[in-house]
Amino acid sequence: MLAFERFYKIKQLLHVMQLVGKPLVRIGKMSDGGYVMIDDFTSQRIAYSFGISDDVSWDKDMASRGYDVFMYDHTIVRVPEENIKFHWKKIGISQLDNSENCKSLKFIINENGHANQEKMILKMDVEGAEWASLSTVPSDIMNKFSQIVLELHFGDPTGKQGFEHWVDSYYNIIRMLKNINQTHQLIHVHGNNYGHIMTAGGLDVPISLEVLYANKAEYVFSDIEKIYPTKIDQPNNPLCPDIFLGTWNVDEL
Repeated sequence: MLAFERFYKIKQLLHVMQLVGKPLVRIGKMSDGGYVMIDDFTSQRIAYSFGISDDVSWDKDMASRGYDVFMYDHTIVRVPEENIKFHWKKIGISQLDNSENCKSLKFIINENGHANQEKMILKMDVEGAEWASLSTVPSDIMNKFSQIVLELHFGDPTGKQGFEHWVDSYYNIIRMLKNINQTHQLIHVHGNNYGHIMTAGGLDVPISLEVLYANKAEYVFSDIEKIYPTKIDQPNNPLCPDIFLGTWNVDEL
């Protein structure tokens, strides 16, 4: 399969629609670590945060809104800040449960006693582990989240390797996007300008793309397209211009 065909399929599965009746708001920093979300934080006060590193700005914002934030990162020895609303474990996200360091989303939710919870929020920035770990999550688990904000990683963040670097991950990418599309609608995209843009046949895909999904059962959508980045977006690297994505959606071939 040609690079263009792969890019086209990915962008087709990343079709953006506009949210109706709810404003968007930025949660976290005004640079890398902040995310655009739906300004709808009145339901269950439970949030999951996968991928912490040295930045808890998103987690602090969620805690200030009354959320208990269940935080997971197996690459750090402690969270950079303590908060009564933070619940951190040195565990990573995985497709399987056969590792002491990594567990599946379903396992973690059940372990926390959240199997009967609804309208939770999920944030994930796990450097490429999102593809396999979310590709097989059952719809009943995905449906527990009103909003899902992800950073999607399509390739080598250093820019030293191109399309071939992630070609082996292509089928995991497709499986994950099809899986999340069953329950959630993509409503916002933003390119992370710390990475470069891959191009094939006139189609552009940023090496890292921040996305926001809304639960199809809870929200209403329209086909009106926006130009990205929007006014609410901020460049991840404030020293460089933001990535222009335009209208993003692709037409039929």
